[in-house]
Order: sequence, then structure tokens, then C-alpha cells
Amino acid sequence: MVKPIGLHVHSGRANGQVEDYIRSVKPSVMKWLADGVEPRLVDLAKVYGALTILRVYEPNQALGNPQEKDFLALVESAIQRYPQFDAHEGYNEAFQRLPEVRRRAEFDIALMELCERHGKRAVIGSFSVGQPQWPQTGQPDDWAGYLPALQRASAKGHYVGLHEYGAPAMQWGVGANQAANLVNGQWINIDPVTRPGVQGWFVLRYRRVLAHWRELGLDPLPRIVITESGIDDIQPRPNVGTRRGYKTYRDTPWWRHPILGDYADQLGWVCDRWAEDPEVVGGVDFGFADISGDWDDFDLSTDAETLARVKGVMRDLEEPVPVDPSPPVTPGQPAPINQAALKARYRPRIIGAGETLWQIAGSQWRDVLIARPMGDPGSIPAGTILMVPESED
Repeated sequence: MVKPIGLHVHSGRANGQVEDYIRSVKPSVMKWLADGVEPRLVDLAKVYGALTILRVYEPNQALGNPQEKDFLALVESAIQRYPQFDAHEGYNEAFQRLPEVRRRAEFDIALMELCERHGKRAVIGSFSVGQPQWPQTGQPDDWAGYLPALQRASAKGHYVGLHEYGAPAMQWGVGANQAANLVNGQWINIDPVTRPGVQGWFVLRYRRVLAHWRELGLDPLPRIVITESGIDDIQPRPNVGTRRGYKTYRDTPWWRHPILGDYADQLGWVCDRWAEDPEVVGGVDFGFADISGDWDDFDLSTDAETLARVKGVMRDLEEPVPVDPSPPVTPGQPAPINQAALKARYRPRIIGAGETLWQIAGSQWRDVLIARPMGDPGSIPAGTILMVPESED
């Protein structure tokens, strides 16, 4: 199953680009910060099958009360305000090591309980690149301290969020691309790391994490979402000077590398790896439509050339959708929806003010499906998402 990368949307500044990206790419995951939500775009992402995630930004994350209680109240308010989201994040890149990670597990269990009361899923953890640690990394077993949260996520169907970045390319730290193999600080002997099962310490670290979860006795394993990814100032890495997001490599050989490609190629590479692992839902590229000024190095919305390249690479990941025979139907039960056939035959379309079904679909207007909201098809409000047959007259 292909898993095109989604966007980590910071604001509503570039909603036109977000809509175009969703329609063009059909991403596996889309994530928004709460201040940047346009509900119809969340609905659109869901029509295309994306897992939709909301994060409430809290600059002063703290364990204990009243801080935990206050933050969970903000999450509950966001769930009620934006009911279309599938899943909700908690604290971000915080309390990742022993002994605090034990208390973090208690907080994340409370987050999961809150989401369950509203029929939603939680994205717990949201741990930073290279965290938590365990004995294979030469450190105490932080994951063992966090195990109660993992167990509940496994039992209740919640997700674990991990952040994975590379530098100067996303393949750094994967396979043979390690600090021990540098030549005078330079990354010369490059492993393309396209073989199945290859593991990493930054990107593709999740594969090592999954193996350790099995050692801890987790069965089934919680599903993973890469809730931030890209290029960042990770350490250790080759000697490339002071650089951070992908844009800071524009004047270097890493901008279009002869083996690893450009940034779009590298995102395509990691999506191919995600597709090899059923435990991974997919992931998002960090920093889209930033308005703080802190993340422009990462922001695809201000780099039309690279954004177009990313969309092209993501579209090339797509495979023809097999239209399988419908599964057998038990007498007296409604036939299950054949999702593959639906995607092959229909495309999403948002109805505009004053438009009629005949204007949208011609003689096939009777075959149009109303995806959201459900209601009287004789009076469809503007903004409704329709599923329109591909072969129009």
C-alpha cells in the first residue's frame, strides 16, 4: 500500500496550496495545528482516506496538576470544536527519558481515556528524533518505563507519534551511513539504503523501536505515525556546517545529490520504506505555512519549485487501484462498501454556491454520492463534498 507523505499545517495562510496538495497527492496522513484548521480541508483529506490529526499547541508543557488538567481541557474543547478529526495529539517532544517518562505514560493514558470518551483516537508520545532510548542505544530502557501507555494504545487502537529527521539527507544514519564510516568528517561512501528491512538511528529508527516493543512483549503492536519528518540539525552527522531545514542546503551538493536525489526524492524514498511496514500509517512533512518565522527553512509553501517536485514524486508512488470482487454478503445484511472500487470510479468535488448536480455530473447526476454532510439531496448546501463519477458526459 502506497503511503504518500502529508503536510504538517501550521496556519491557514496557504489553504489553497493545502487543498491542491490533498487533491494531487492523496496523502496518508494530514496534521494541523489548532490555529490553522479549515474544516472543509479536513473533510477533503478524509474523503481521500487520510488519517487526520489535530495538535493543540501548548508552549508550557508540564506534568502534574493543574497543568495536565488544563491541557486536557483544551484538547477536549478542540475535539468538540472540530469533530471531524480522527485523532488528537498531546504533549510534544517532552518528558521522554526516565524517570519522567513514567509520569508521561500516566498523562498519555489520561489523554487516551479522554479521546475514547468522544469516540476518537489519541496520538501519544510525539517523541523527538532519537528518543526515547533503550539498552541497544547504551542507555536505560525508557520504553519499559513508558510501557503502560503502549499497552493501552495497543489494546484500544491509539497511535504512537514519532519524529524522524535526517541531515544533510534523510538517508543519513540509515544502514551503512553512519558516523563511524565518515572520511575526515565527510560522507563519501554512500549507501542508497533501498533494501527491505534496512534500519536507521534517526529516519527509520521506528524499525528498531518496533523490534524492541516485541522484546517488551507487546502484541499486537501499536500503529506508528511519523508526526514530524524532514531534514533538521540532528547530531552526529557529517561536517556540513551550521544548517537546519532542507532549504539551508540549497548552495551545497546535497541540494541535488547524484545518488540520493533532491529533497522530493528523499521524501519519496522514505514513503517507499513506510509502505513496507504495515505498522506504519504514514507521516507528514513538518513546517507547512509557518507564520512564526521560526520554521521557514522547512516550509514547502514558500518554495514552489520543491513543492511541485514533491507532488510529482508523491503522485508517482501511486499504483493502479485493483478493483477486487466484492466480499460475500450475509443474507439480510447490507453489502460492504468496496473502497477500492469506489476510489477507482469516483473523484471528490466540493459543490459551489448555486451549482446543481446536473452542472457537475451531467447525465450521471443520479450517480453522485453525498459524502458529507448527509441530508436531503434536493437541497445541498455549498461546501458539501460530493463523490462524482470519473467518466462524465
